[in-house]
Amino acid sequence: MNLEKALEEIGESKTKSIFFLLEIAKIAAKLLPAGSQIIANEAILFASNAFVRGSFGSKELYDFANQTNIRSLAFEEEYLQSSSEKAAIAIVVMAYYFLIWITSESEGQSVPEDVELIQDFGFIGVVKYARSNGVVDNKSLMSLIISMQE
Repeated sequence: MNLEKALEEIGESKTKSIFFLLEIAKIAAKLLPAGSQIIANEAILFASNAFVRGSFGSKELYDFANQTNIRSLAFEEEYLQSSSEKAAIAIVVMAYYFLIWITSESEGQSVPEDVELIQDFGFIGVVKYARSNGVVDNKSLMSLIISMQE
């Protein structure tokens, strides 16, 4: 799977895709337990700033992920009871790693091996799950995530 194929899955331009994913991640983070929520919010803020300002490269994004234990969020899934918390973890990690993926490719860098986890962990899986449950566009996908809070 390559970047262009992944972007086709949500049918938007690269810039719109990232903003869309970060907005979903902000909503999803609200569903997490307090400790995970802090990590998630730090990651989303850092990723948003990196993307908007263009002042951080893939190395900075990746280093930040390692320093703040964003990767550990992916493995907390097994300890969560509620399916909405599990989905929220997947969405936050997926959005952050997808940004690293895009940044790496745009810099001509190879994508770090563990970042490629998003192919299995979240991005395509979340979209396919939503599509198989009748969600056919990004607006509906956002509504699905919002409804998880209720």
